[in-house]
Amino acid sequence: TSAHELCSLLRAGRLGSAELLEMFIKRVERLDGTLNAVVVRDYQRARSRARELDEMLLVHGEVKGVLHGLPMTVKEELQVAGLSCTSGDPEYASVVSHTSCEAVLRLEAAGAVIFGKTNVPLGCLDWQTYNPIYGATGNPWDLTHSPGGSSGGSAAAVAAGLSPLELGGDVAGSIRVPASFCGVVGLAPTHERIPCRGPHSMVVYGPLARSAADCALALSVLEAPCCQFAMPPGTATTMASVALESMQDAQFDWKQVRLAVWTCQEGAPVVDDDIRLAISSVVDTLREAGAMIDEEARPALDGENLRGGNPGAGVGCARAYQGLLAHCNGIEQPAAILLEARASIQDAWCQFFKAEASFDAVLLPVTVSPAFPSDLRPPPANAFIPADRMMKLDDGSQRPYGDHYFWPHLSIIAGLPAVAVPTGLTPSSQLPVGVQLVGPSGSDKYILQLA
Repeated sequence: TSAHELCSLLRAGRLGSAELLEMFIKRVERLDGTLNAVVVRDYQRARSRARELDEMLLVHGEVKGVLHGLPMTVKEELQVAGLSCTSGDPEYASVVSHTSCEAVLRLEAAGAVIFGKTNVPLGCLDWQTYNPIYGATGNPWDLTHSPGGSSGGSAAAVAAGLSPLELGGDVAGSIRVPASFCGVVGLAPTHERIPCRGPHSMVVYGPLARSAADCALALSVLEAPCCQFAMPPGTATTMASVALESMQDAQFDWKQVRLAVWTCQEGAPVVDDDIRLAISSVVDTLREAGAMIDEEARPALDGENLRGGNPGAGVGCARAYQGLLAHCNGIEQPAAILLEARASIQDAWCQFFKAEASFDAVLLPVTVSPAFPSDLRPPPANAFIPADRMMKLDDGSQRPYGDHYFWPHLSIIAGLPAVAVPTGLTPSSQLPVGVQLVGPSGSDKYILQLA
């Protein structure tokens, strides 16, 4: 059952929040032992809140918001008052948040019941999810494979049905890579569309769910101004419900949709056959539906600014993200050069979407391969990924670990929205594979409709 269907049942009083919460708690207790996705559990407070929300509706006839009574989880690095917030780093093992971040406050103001937090890699800097505090998270489709990172616990929890909705964070694919590896939908929104207290100026918070409609539901709450929740009872719920219904009822005239397809780039890591087949299948389907497809058009980006525009390097970035360029791409550059490259990429994307024959969105690989076998060697003490690290794929071949970085960073560095969408399973390994849609700044809802 989707999150928006659960919310409809909860608001109508046909399902109790306490009842639904117990169902998810039982699933976590039964299924999460080997998966290890929900690593911080806050059952007692969640039960108390669920009972309060049930009483609010049944006794007083009031609805807290569009997410009234919906149990959900959030990424461990996000601040939730009273819960640990370590990013998997033993140095911060005793840290407990005194306040919740704005995005969490908005979820709770809309009626969400947060009952746990999901696992992350050390420093939230990896395309796997393991750390010295909480251990390793597996991929629900094959526990021997990576769920992605750094929102790997988030994607695994949603894919395994342990949580109907998640809030993750993305700066180099940390929402979209796990979504692709685990077969769920993940939105990295337009920069600053959702309030974010991340360790770096390019970090965005965004939802992960089992459908684009569920991500749109979360976005309708997370992007809303704080004053929405000071409106008369029911107003916020009505507004969000109308927005969701509008999306669900929208009938696309695919003949009016113009998409660019970007799957290769000189000097960029080559995507493997499973990814190419997935994109080719999506393109064929869209062409049959009447969409206008151009497989040659792309932003005017040269090799230098593609390699140099790393979102994880710059003035004032946190320790976990310092040196991301050097350790993922093997390149050292001063911050001024990186900032200049970033501005160049932003301008190229802007000109691309503003052109006379403009495109509605660009279809891209999420990353270079499906989920790869887990490599749980002890993480470096500084949380950096060594530049020479290799990943072993299912066919026995190896490729540079940093190859995963290229495709996710193309949109995030320009502050553009990107949604990862599952396309099916690989023929050989039967693991999920996905693609991503990137749109102009502010087009979050539109690309979710396309998804």
